[in-house]
Amino acid sequence: MGEGLEFDEAKRRAEDWLSQFAGSSIRTVKRDTVIAALQTYLSDLRRHDRSDAAATAEGRFKTVFRYDVKGKSYRDKKRKYNQ
Repeated sequence: MGEGLEFDEAKRRAEDWLSQFAGSSIRTVKRDTVIAALQTYLSDLRRHDRSDAAATAEGRFKTVFRYDVKGKSYRDKKRKYNQ
């Protein structure tokens, strides 16, 4: 490919290229929220018996995204992030 592309265009080209090898189209990944990705990361750490690392990361995420304990949701000054 060798050229600077936007993410969506690069992804489309990569999927087109990979589909040649598989003989079928590549499964399109559902886009999700940043919070969902962070929660998946925490789950993966716990699944690999890294509960201390998960606890540390979760604390940092809650600080950065302004976790509201009462409302049980993440927030920053401009946006609301739901669990």
